[in-house]
Amino acid sequence: MLSIYLIRHGETDFNKEGRIQGRIETDLNPTGIEQCKKTAQFLLENKIDFDYCYVSPQKRAIQSLEIIKNHFKHYNKNFDFFIDDNLKEIHCGR
Repeated sequence: MLSIYLIRHGETDFNKEGRIQGRIETDLNPTGIEQCKKTAQFLLENKIDFDYCYVSPQKRAIQSLEIIKNHFKHYNKNFDFFIDDNLKEIHCGR
């Protein structure tokens, strides 16, 4: 059976401030980093394994993926990922 899981990137300062980021490159803030660690732990505790994932090329999405992937490595679990331009945020203009 095919299962698909959707995971949003962790919090950024723009998210916290209620600002639209669009394609602006922003880093995860400390809360966002912690959210990604908790997400990884949830996946592991619930035995949710996956073989690969698709990720937006945006910095905050890649950072989120790296945190989750690194957490998985501590448990000798690994997965491949593919960066997909189709997953970019919409461009909201200035």
